[in-house]
Amino acid sequence: MAIRRYAAFLRGVTPMNAKMPAVKRCFERAGFTDVATVLSSGNVVFNASASYEESLARKAEAAMEKELGRAFPAIVRPVDALRAILDSDPYKAFRLPSGAKRVVTFLRDPMWVRRRSHPSG
Repeated sequence: MAIRRYAAFLRGVTPMNAKMPAVKRCFERAGFTDVATVLSSGNVVFNASASYEESLARKAEAAMEKELGRAFPAIVRPVDALRAILDSDPYKAFRLPSGAKRVVTFLRDPMWVRRRSHPSG
């Protein structure tokens, strides 16, 4: 099976509720390899056999629950997909001041899935 590089964005991680070395150990014990954390941001990059992003997120959450006694919601994306977003320059149509901070938020499910499953939608 092919190995891919992934990024996991963990929601709610702060230096007060999870130390990044402990989070890294959780990912390693879950079987992920070449694990690296990004300061106290709650972002983790790792290698894994190519799989559904949701499956990888659930595996990471289960490992955190087991090792830390609490799970943080994980949103997993392949690194090559993130690079494609950067390469597409989604903000190029907008006139932004130099030095403007660009913010991207990832959702677990595409918006059409959320709207479709909503009782009123």
